[in-house]
Amino acid sequence: MAVKHKISIPAGVIIGVIAAVAVMLIGALVMSYLIVKETVGMSSAGIGAMVIVAISSALGVWLASALTKQKKLLVCGLTALIYYLVLLSITAVFFDGVYDAVGLTALMVILGAGGILLCGLRKKSSKSKIKIPAYR
Repeated sequence: MAVKHKISIPAGVIIGVIAAVAVMLIGALVMSYLIVKETVGMSSAGIGAMVIVAISSALGVWLASALTKQKKLLVCGLTALIYYLVLLSITAVFFDGVYDAVGLTALMVILGAGGILLCGLRKKSSKSKIKIPAYR
């Protein structure tokens, strides 16, 4: 039988951030393909970018929390924070530090990470039922 090992928190966070960046790049490629083929108008590129950032943040946080299986709030928060810092560093390096709509990007990262975090907070139903004793 296969033994499942937990991954440490830093390794899980790094894997989650790498997955989030990969999903973001794939989403950007798909969005640019749709714009080039004129399936989507150029005016909707901003909305597409917001959706891509939220989805990539959600998938990265989900993967990190699924791999670590411990301290979900810490793992989700660190993954979202590091992903946001990676986005800021990409802006600084490739776009000459033109920080436009940074708050909106932070909101989308928080929405993606918060959605995954809130889905995990649902209360587990207990299998045991309260047995009422029968008096004979």
